[in-house]
Amino acid sequence: MKIRTNILTAFFVVFASMGGACLLALHGIGQLRQDAKVALDADDLVLSTVQVQQFLTDVSATHQTDGFNDAQHWADEFAKTTRDLQTLLPGDPVLATLQPTFDPFYSVGKKMANAYLSQGRAAGNFLMKGTPQQPGFDGLSDQISAKVDLVRNAAVKRLRGQQTSETDIVLLVVLLAAIFSAGIAFWFADSIVRPLRNLKQAAEGIIKSVEAMNKMTREVSSAADEQRKGGQHIAESVEGINRSAKEAAASVAQISHATGGLQSQARQLVEAVSLFKLSDGAEGSV
Repeated sequence: MKIRTNILTAFFVVFASMGGACLLALHGIGQLRQDAKVALDADDLVLSTVQVQQFLTDVSATHQTDGFNDAQHWADEFAKTTRDLQTLLPGDPVLATLQPTFDPFYSVGKKMANAYLSQGRAAGNFLMKGTPQQPGFDGLSDQISAKVDLVRNAAVKRLRGQQTSETDIVLLVVLLAAIFSAGIAFWFADSIVRPLRNLKQAAEGIIKSVEAMNKMTREVSSAADEQRKGGQHIAESVEGINRSAKEAAASVAQISHATGGLQSQARQLVEAVSLFKLSDGAEGSV
């Protein structure tokens, strides 16, 4: 159970660290995407400004009024892009001045084109060049372009700084991941491998004990065999003694029988001798 807990803890810490790194990376990526979009939208503002200027200039030069519709289309695109940028960067002071600077530029441009159409070149040139006190179409174009450049340059600067920051963060995360991985490896070896090694040593001790017990069992079994063989020898000896005793008993019986016969013969001999003695007495008396 302890090993399982250690493994789960190690994986949880690793995944939590990876999750934090991913969240940090996602936040950085989101900021990069926003700054990139701001820079692209600023390019769209530049394009819209140039297109408005180009179509109104074409109307002034060619007297073809279709260019007014095209200029209006790009003026609407400028307004839409400006609103998108204000959503991305709410409260940005430069963005707040874009539309108020564009509107006079577009208004003077349309007046310039109409002056070329209805009043001639001189009237149109006057509105194009303007005066030191009242900028003309070209001067207003420079103003709106300068403001758009400010927005774009700020976005590009943030984008580059964010890239550098993200690179530093990635390097830091990699370094911390390496250090953390080394620590996890050491902790894993200390908390998991060492108990497993101890378990292996305990198992080896149990195996040695079992082997010693088996050896003892074999020795006891061998001793039992020797004892059994000794018992067999004793039984055989006892049987031999019994056999000898029986043979001795038979010999004793035979000796007793022979002794009885000898005793009978001795009595007969005594009796014969007695008779012989009586016969000698009788002869002496005669």
